[in-house]
This record gives sequence, structure tokens and C-alpha cells, in this order.
Amino acid sequence: MRTAIAAALAAMSGLYLAYADRHTDDTGIVAGLLALSALVITLVAPTRWWLVALLVGLPLPIVETALNRTPGPFVALVFALGGALLGAGLSRMRVRPSHPASRSGPG
Repeated sequence: MRTAIAAALAAMSGLYLAYADRHTDDTGIVAGLLALSALVITLVAPTRWWLVALLVGLPLPIVETALNRTPGPFVALVFALGGALLGAGLSRMRVRPSHPASRSGPG
């Protein structure tokens, strides 16, 4: 279920960012939002970081390549991949509560 939610969020985010990129000249903002979106969505399903990176990062270069015939926007995948990997790493670093019976202490 988490994978389906993460995939849906990633696809919507990727499509929105592809749309937004067509209507703005702020490439840096779009690149930052690609990384941030991938990071946050990867926290929902950290084992599927690669799927999140592809779904967030691919729509923008596909649209740009189809309309402008230039492969340059594939750099967007780098930002999405970086954000997804960072999200997966942060997810692994989360402190998980230990079971109370496994604690050893005075007593």
C-alpha cells in the first residue's frame, strides 16, 4: 500500500513539475523541487527509492525532449535521484523505538 501511495504521489509530482517547468524560467527552483519532492516521497516508501526517482524525474525530460528536441533536461534525473537517495538514507537513520522487554538496565 505504501508503494502505491508513493508511486501515485511521485507521478503527480513529476507531472506537475514538468508542467511548471514549461511555464517558468526558474530552472534552479524546479531542480530544487525535484530533489525535495523525491526526498519527501521516498520517506514514505524508502525501499522503492529508484521508482520514486524515475517517477519524479522522468516526466520533465520527456516533455522537454518531445517539444524542444534537446536531451539537456535529462539532468533532472540527477536531482531526482539525489533526493531519493538522500531520503532513503535518512529513512535508514531514523531511530526506531526498541522493545521494552529488550532493555537492560538497573532493576
